[in-house]
Amino acid sequence: MPTTHWIRNLTLLGAMSAVTACAAPDLDAAAAHEAAALDRFSVIVLDGTRVAGLPHADDLDASAYFIEHSGDRAATLRLLNVHPAAWLDALPTDSCVVQERDLRSAEAPEAAGPVRLLDAGELQLRSAAGDIAFDSHYFPDIYPDVGGIAYDTALARVRHVADGTVTVAADGSDELGEVSISATMPAAMGLERVGGEAVVDGHVAAHASPAGDLDVAWSASRADASQDVVLVSYVRRGFDRVASIYCAVSDDGAFAVPAAAMALLPDLGGEHTDRLAVERVRSVSFTAPGMPDGLMLLIAGDAAYVE
Repeated sequence: MPTTHWIRNLTLLGAMSAVTACAAPDLDAAAAHEAAALDRFSVIVLDGTRVAGLPHADDLDASAYFIEHSGDRAATLRLLNVHPAAWLDALPTDSCVVQERDLRSAEAPEAAGPVRLLDAGELQLRSAAGDIAFDSHYFPDIYPDVGGIAYDTALARVRHVADGTVTVAADGSDELGEVSISATMPAAMGLERVGGEAVVDGHVAAHASPAGDLDVAWSASRADASQDVVLVSYVRRGFDRVASIYCAVSDDGAFAVPAAAMALLPDLGGEHTDRLAVERVRSVSFTAPGMPDGLMLLIAGDAAYVE
């Protein structure tokens, strides 16, 4: 579902570099000076990240946006609350980005220009587990300059098929032509240890090292997954604020979230949850009539709540 938050800051950290902070609006300031030519692109996300012990832990969640806008792509994707892998595609390996969001703020997000979500007709997800239609609905009336059709599987899900081939197909509309894209899901992965402690039933009692780093271990891919990226995320969610660390890493089974990133997580008091996820992300580009630039993200991941 869309969020109503405002990104208060966005900080980029290299694993061995000093912290460089910048306000999120500054990242997109150049967009305000660009020509008003409309840009069309689409993002389809098939997310198989699981948390053991939770209902529907092995389900595959799907969402799709067919976008026409004149602003900055990354800002638009954050506005629509698309999976971070879609707007972190340029994050260097072994680097992290930290963001903090205020859920109470009524300020408009930083995306420049109106955003129109195009109608792709009936959208279907096909896999060995069966075929299912996406739920299509109008984007909620949250922001005055955002409107149109969003697709997801909020009301119906399909079981995740590890290493299986999936197809997303749309019959088109007067705004877009037919769409058909097939790809293979990345290998399933398991989160094994966090802070040296074993993950049990989706929970782990983990602590940072004396140096302040947080060690994370997972089952590395044994297949040729050179086209895949691993995203390590640590999200702290309070009643009215969310702080997140996202790190792009090599798929070698281990990574230490740097102390500089962990130090930027605010103290949200006792009423908050910490969730760590490791996700293997596969990106597949596509085109369709009326849609010159499309991206499908296939994600296999594992997550746990940090106590």
